[in-house]
Amino acid sequence: DEMYINAISEKIPSMNRIRILINDIHELNNNIKPILAINGRRFDANDAMILYYTTKDSVQSTSVSIAEVHDRDSVDIDGSTGLKYWDSAIVLIKYLEKHLNVYFNNNQYSNVLEIGAGTGIVGISCYRLLQLFNSNQVLKTSIHITITDIEYSMPNLHRNVYENTLPVEDEDIECITMQDAVLDWNKPSEVTPYVPTDASLVTTTTVKPVNTEYDLILASDVMWLEHLIPSLIGTLV
Repeated sequence: DEMYINAISEKIPSMNRIRILINDIHELNNNIKPILAINGRRFDANDAMILYYTTKDSVQSTSVSIAEVHDRDSVDIDGSTGLKYWDSAIVLIKYLEKHLNVYFNNNQYSNVLEIGAGTGIVGISCYRLLQLFNSNQVLKTSIHITITDIEYSMPNLHRNVYENTLPVEDEDIECITMQDAVLDWNKPSEVTPYVPTDASLVTTTTVKPVNTEYDLILASDVMWLEHLIPSLIGTLV
């Protein structure tokens, strides 16, 4: 209750964010479903822009470049969340940085899907980390990453994918690929590769079939509206 939150907020500063969330929910119009998120964010994207792969002999690094959109003309409770990154994406990226080799060392995952990708920061970071692993001859199989969201997020998402796709230098690099695609949870069978209106942003990566089974699904902070839960479940199954 409010007395409890006030008491622990003095000891745990982050609890102030919980109080803000509760106040926001109380102020929501009765016709709007409560949001399932905490307003604001604590991490800066720069916390994840440099990624590290550590072996017993060396530490290697790579970088990602992620753009956000802050000037969308029309923003409502359903829209605009996919135009910026969120805290849990940074947390998941740092987890992947440390543990991705656990998932890919035994070559059991070759087809990766990110849902509700927003800016694409998680899937793109996964791609760049796998490039580092591959340069150390850790990977022995081809891996393809499909990064998805709904239509309004796609121009920015696609640009981020385009900007972070590494040039093919040799045959080994080709075994790690990524593409972006439109995936609406209300129409999960209609996944389609995104085609940008700007011809200069067309990637040379071979487009893979997107209506397929996936070995690993990535998701971070994808559920912030309660009414989308059934659609998410339907997409996953």
